[in-house]
Amino acid sequence: MPATVDVPGNYPLLGGIASQLQTCGTTAQSLLDAGRASKQTLMGTFQGDTANTFLDSFTKFEGVCQDTIEVVHRGVNAYHNGIGGMQGNEKQ
Repeated sequence: MPATVDVPGNYPLLGGIASQLQTCGTTAQSLLDAGRASKQTLMGTFQGDTANTFLDSFTKFEGVCQDTIEVVHRGVNAYHNGIGGMQGNEKQ
């Protein structure tokens, strides 16, 4: 039977990482909101192929921001769940 090794968790550090991840998600959401608010104004400055290129690029921008926000939320939840699980195991 293998020996058990107790590894103390650094919960404040893990919580700090989760907070930093959340900041990335908040930034991505702010960029997305600002982009959407400016989309029509920007669109008015382009015509023809340039307008189509702008729309294609903007759609990609929205997708990247939405993916980033989703991944960040999952990462933050994973950190918080992991911290809770480790603390629960430590108390047993």
